[in-house]
Amino acid sequence: MIKTDVIIIGSGISGLTLSLLLERKQIPHIVLHRVQKQKVMALGETLPPSAMALLEELELLSFFQENALRKTYGYHAVWGSKALQTTNFFTSNPFKYGLKIDKQGIQTALKAKVASHILPFDLLDTINHTKSKVTVTITHKKEKQHIEGNYIVDATGRNRVLLQSLQIPIKQYDELLAFSCHLPKKKHKHMIHEVVTESFAGGWGIVSGLDKETQVMTLYTTKNTGLHKQLTAYSHWKTILSGTKYLRKYLAKEVPNTIHGGKADSSAPQQIAGENWIAIGDAAIAFDPLSSHGITNAIYTAHRACEAFTSPSYSLQEYHQDMQAILTTYLDTKNTLYLREQRWPENEFWETYHSNDAIALIL
Repeated sequence: MIKTDVIIIGSGISGLTLSLLLERKQIPHIVLHRVQKQKVMALGETLPPSAMALLEELELLSFFQENALRKTYGYHAVWGSKALQTTNFFTSNPFKYGLKIDKQGIQTALKAKVASHILPFDLLDTINHTKSKVTVTITHKKEKQHIEGNYIVDATGRNRVLLQSLQIPIKQYDELLAFSCHLPKKKHKHMIHEVVTESFAGGWGIVSGLDKETQVMTLYTTKNTGLHKQLTAYSHWKTILSGTKYLRKYLAKEVPNTIHGGKADSSAPQQIAGENWIAIGDAAIAFDPLSSHGITNAIYTAHRACEAFTSPSYSLQEYHQDMQAILTTYLDTKNTLYLREQRWPENEFWETYHSNDAIALIL
């Protein structure tokens, strides 16, 4: 039996950041890391300028800068009309740049910093939760281990392993799906930045530079459009994007090796923290990629969770209330953004976001 204070399930950015912060406070903890053989596609995600202040506060700015792919200074969008809109980060204060990061690279660097706290497993067998203690049983290389702690953290993303065990209801606010692939990098004469977002009749897409030779294209839609079946085959992408002004120009003749599909919906549990448990990162609030705040949310919730465990002036209940307030603000902002696109009001995708229920969330 391994005894500790905090058990963190999940070794993504939220779980590893929490581990690093708890280590600074000398709080005993274990990070349960599920061994995965399947490779994850690099997406080249962006941390916006607003995240730099948070990283600086947590004394993590230099670490993220050292492990980032590069700095980034803005993006383009074609949304609500055919006009190209440009957002430049140099107008942001106090930081005038964002960071282009490889999520897997950051995770690898974080794992190296908290390696002594990581416990690998192949199978999570049981989670026994009472008001006084938590016991987790795992299997690794056919050997069982038991870990006992005072607190437990769900850092398993949209899988929400702990929340499912606790039978906490999950509210899903949309059914957004993502389909991503790597393409040879192309430059467009009107683009000063390497990120462009554009909406189309059945959803929206984004192109983002990854390295000198590669860019990532991700298209988003929902099941009710029927496009999700076509997007699994790259041969359909040219037709789907035929009406776009810019996205179609980034397509390549060569078929990419893999198209990676997955959920990208906005969702949150009815309860985000309890007497001796807490959810962080996507397990707490799963953001629409349009917000570009998924990784920021992972870092922020790890920071607040650490405070809830270590500060007498901040409780788990207050964390739950803060996350609920953030969720409300986020949903208002998200729905306002989608309502700006009025060119295809009767298309199944946009009709969902323009429904009376969606509008009611804003009013």
